[in-house]
Amino acid sequence: MTPGIRWLVLALALVLQGCLLDIAPPREPLDAIWQARMLAGEYERWVDGEKSTYVGPDEIRAGPAEASGTRYGIVIIEQSTLGGGGWWIVGGMVARAARQTERDRSFEFFLVVRSTTAGRGRLVKQWRFPYEELGRTVPPKLVENLRARYSGAELQKELEQSKIVFIEGFLSFDESSKTATVTITGLIRPFQERVDLSRELP
Repeated sequence: MTPGIRWLVLALALVLQGCLLDIAPPREPLDAIWQARMLAGEYERWVDGEKSTYVGPDEIRAGPAEASGTRYGIVIIEQSTLGGGGWWIVGGMVARAARQTERDRSFEFFLVVRSTTAGRGRLVKQWRFPYEELGRTVPPKLVENLRARYSGAELQKELEQSKIVFIEGFLSFDESSKTATVTITGLIRPFQERVDLSRELP
């Protein structure tokens, strides 16, 4: 069962130039580097080609200068060899919104044979039940609690409202026939399957 979240991100850069009596390095390559790191989600600080170890606070700030000081900041500082002219391209993530994607709510069961002397098992068979095949039921313990508190029509109402997806798997084994019986409850249709393990077991 794998829920997923996709992030929608807004990033912004602030460009500053400093120049005394020196020629600043070209800006275009630095712009390309900043954008590449933004697209890759690489929030880091680089000064004259060296990566900084600084990690800012875990927060989202709306201004580019403020965002550059967070853990989601992207800072590129490049100065000329004489140390006079240069570029400061600072910014980072200034906003973020979560978007819930479709979730795979299926259940998968695996029948594995594993020797007591060997750690690694062998997958014999697996079953997958998509969300459409899952039933709705009330867990047994909850049924007991509801029956102790309610009765009649009120009990029926509580039972109906308490139905959830409640899947359980059971395994039994017959030594004489070397057959495993897999039972899975909580589905719309009852499921039970016998699996011959004679080739898997000594």
